[in-house]
Amino acid sequence: MNKVILSGGIAKRLLMRGHILCDVKPKHENSKDSCFIFFQDSYFEKDLDNVMNFKNNDNEVIKERLRTLGISEVEYKTKIFNEYLSKN
Repeated sequence: MNKVILSGGIAKRLLMRGHILCDVKPKHENSKDSCFIFFQDSYFEKDLDNVMNFKNNDNEVIKERLRTLGISEVEYKTKIFNEYLSKN
């Protein structure tokens, strides 16, 4: 399942947290602006809520998640990418 994000700033923070950008499309209201389509992996909703409500450091959030999961950043991104591939 995919989720449309209309804010470039929110999209950038989600990308920094390892989420997969599936597509970029022009906004219907203003074709000079873009909307960003993300794959909704198992961490997406939690991260989206966190990004929209807090100005915390995204690098610290991802480092804490990796420590909690006991995996490397590459393993984490591979996990999300494999989840994406299995759904598409």
